Amino acid sequence: MKGYAALRLAHSVPASQSGSIAWLFNIRGSDIKYNPVAISYAIVTSTMAQLFVDKEKISEKVKKSLEETVDIYPYKNFETELISLAKKGSRIWVDENSVNQWIFDILNNRAKLLLKPCPIPLFKAVKNETEIAGFRTAHIRDEVAMVRFLQWLNEYHRKVQTILSPFLEKPEAVWLKKATKALS
Repeated sequence: MKGYAALRLAHSVPASQSGSIAWLFNIRGSDIKYNPVAISYAIVTSTMAQLFVDKEKISEKVKKSLEETVDIYPYKNFETELISLAKKGSRIWVDENSVNQWIFDILNNRAKLLLKPCPIPLFKAVKNETEIAGFRTAHIRDEVAMVRFLQWLNEYHRKVQTILSPFLEKPEAVWLKKATKALS
């Protein structure tokens, strides 16, 4: 996201959604049960990226892979950095539909806010060749499963028709005729 042309509209983008931060930095965590995310915040500008997370949650391997592009700070430093950005008179890109109230309260009367949808989900929507190939493979598997299901349903419907046909000829089975017609 660094170098993204639209960041010229604002100095920085604070990120508070765990899924977006996990995607942006390609990190995983276990802070929230059944969710592969770490409780964290981030600030991205056109020239730098800052990740605010408890450092003990980041393995040495992850630190090494991020060290050239991301500055890692303690989680508790996020508020101080936000206030610092606001005091500089920086224009800060805030998604009013997803930013938490705490961040909005910190920035609202201190900074110039650009209220636009967060750009991170737009980046998540852009897929590389490997992801596209994975989607195609998944679609083929889904198509095969759907065809098998429809084939089974057709066979089942024929069996039901065969079993019920003697009853359908009786006058009291009007409801059964209606039910089988609805299935057709």
